[in-house]
Parts: sequence; structure tokens; C-alpha cells
Amino acid sequence: MSLLYHFSEDPNIQAFVPRLHPSHPSLPPAVWAIDEAHAPMYYLPRDCPRIAFRLKEDTSTEDKAYFLDQTHAEMVINVELRLTPSLTSLREFLLPRTLQFSMIRMRNARQ
Repeated sequence: MSLLYHFSEDPNIQAFVPRLHPSHPSLPPAVWAIDEAHAPMYYLPRDCPRIAFRLKEDTSTEDKAYFLDQTHAEMVINVELRLTPSLTSLREFLLPRTLQFSMIRMRNARQ
């Protein structure tokens, strides 16, 4: 059985109450749980836009070389600090690629 986590900046949560997803209000209300493999994506402040990516079984040699050739990390997390212009160009570049990726709080990213 894998462990699931809930990340929150509120230390006083007494009960988990399902709620609508702000980006997908047509989905039923839910309580979000994160597995161990995805947990590092949530170690950052809640509203901080970020993109994480890693290899998957069918990642192309070209994408592996371009995105992960300079690291031994299993996952790369890019954070939009207010020192950098935007994660939007990285988002557009990653969408057609063969990497597994996650884009979190992109509604807060600069355009």
C-alpha cells in the first residue's frame, strides 16, 4: 500500500472536506492526496507556479538529451520566481514532448 499525503499551509485542519477544483469546476468535489513520488512538487509555497518533469518509459532520446543530460536527478522542478520572466515558454515547449510533466499553479504564472 502506498502512502498518500495532503499538503497544506493551514496547520489547523480538523477534517478534510471535499471541494471543487478551481481550474475544473465541472469535476465533483474532492480532497486532494499526493503520492510519495509526486510529493516534492508540493514542497514549495502553495501559489508558486512550477513545472516538474522526469523521464517516462517512452521518452525520446532527443528529449532526454535536451532536458536531462546535465543532471542525475530523477525529477527536475522549475519554479517561477519573480526574478525570472515566466514559465509560460517552458510550458509551451514541454507540451508536445515525450516527458512526463506536471504543471502546478500555472494560473498564477506570468503570461
